[in-house]
Amino acid sequence: MLTIRIAIYIIFVFIISETSYANEIKKIDLKNGINFIEQKGAAIAITKSKGKFVSGSESDFFTGYFLPSGKTGEWIIIQNINKTGPASYYSNEINNMDCNTQSIAFFKRNNELLFARAERSDLERDCSIGKANIKIHFYKFTVTAEIPKFIETETKTTKNKYLDAFDALEHESWE
Repeated sequence: MLTIRIAIYIIFVFIISETSYANEIKKIDLKNGINFIEQKGAAIAITKSKGKFVSGSESDFFTGYFLPSGKTGEWIIIQNINKTGPASYYSNEINNMDCNTQSIAFFKRNNELLFARAERSDLERDCSIGKANIKIHFYKFTVTAEIPKFIETETKTTKNKYLDAFDALEHESWE
């Protein structure tokens, strides 16, 4: 009887550890330039570039390309499909003199490629008002009818308040 209980306990622990491992989200650290990510027999190229503005601020810009034949084949630009607002072909961080009001991060979960766009709300873009809740928009990579897209799947508002949008991406729970 004790042997059966131990076996059941071991199976239970294994299932729990496998489940939590399977849903683990891993951040992808992107360098400036071209970053290749393997994705189900194809490749994704994410370019990270810097924009400098007359105001003295600068922002990182991210553009995704789908490479169906791998790194040496055709490059197809990836559309970002937003729930509200028009589609776009890039995502960017927004920095002003006081804080980071929009931040971007890429992740892998269960062999899925995701990205998150964290932003202070339109009313709270003025960082001098202090910390604010941050909206995080989640996008999932998909290919339908041979058209690659990052489709916005959900939006969450942070439980905690942050001055910088990138702090929300670093400290909020993803589950």
